[in-house]
Amino acid sequence: MKDIYDVVIVGAGPAGSAAAHYLSLRGLNVLLLDKFTFPRDKTCGDALTPRALRVLDEMGMLEDLLKVGHSLNDVAFFSPKGYSVVAPVPKKESRSSHLLFTPRLILDNIILERALVSGAQFQSPVRVTDIVQDEDCAIIRGEHQNRAVEYKARMVIVPEPGS
Repeated sequence: MKDIYDVVIVGAGPAGSAAAHYLSLRGLNVLLLDKFTFPRDKTCGDALTPRALRVLDEMGMLEDLLKVGHSLNDVAFFSPKGYSVVAPVPKKESRSSHLLFTPRLILDNIILERALVSGAQFQSPVRVTDIVQDEDCAIIRGEHQNRAVEYKARMVIVPEPGS
């Protein structure tokens, strides 16, 4: 019988990798799967809010991100009729009260690396084709390098892209 993971996470974007980091720190046996090989780029606005930066700071990654990102303290809004307004990024009680633009190619890889250092395992590219509930676990089926693969887990997390 194959190993049963405590948690399998399908998707190694920021949410999936952060979940893998926190669960691994708590001693759980975590496997992170993604359909892409990392590092990989993803179309995105690349902006991290002060709230997101606070979480990344708690994870110990803020300093690394500040070295590669571009800070923005104000935002400008333009209407189709030519009106505009400039507003500061709302200040919160945290080390970061600005927006930070960091390419997903860099951001996702930094968070994934943190999850691996915390003890998570990672496999890619894996295209998940099915998740079914068995008597005592979930079975995650997929394809890895043109071969059928199967993983078992007590819990499965599927972060929703873009949420």
